[in-house]
Amino acid sequence: MTRDFRPAIGRLPGAGDVVHAVGYSGHGLAYASLAGRLVTELVTADSSPELAYAVEHSLPPRMPPEPWRWLGFRGVTAFAGGIRRRT
Repeated sequence: MTRDFRPAIGRLPGAGDVVHAVGYSGHGLAYASLAGRLVTELVTADSSPELAYAVEHSLPPRMPPEPWRWLGFRGVTAFAGGIRRRT
């Protein structure tokens, strides 16, 4: 899962031939068929408007530094735990 809940499709920086399609965030079936087509286009050096958009917007937002990451995680899990107890 990525922080923006969108899949990341592209080539790993510095890895050359390593292509990735990850982070479907619970939307696997809908995104997987499109991601398969886009990964095929990356490997075969084809292009499409969808591939250009996916590669341009592929990198998810960076994680915040500590201690903000820890505080955010604790806050979200405490909030989710409170919702579970109330229902």
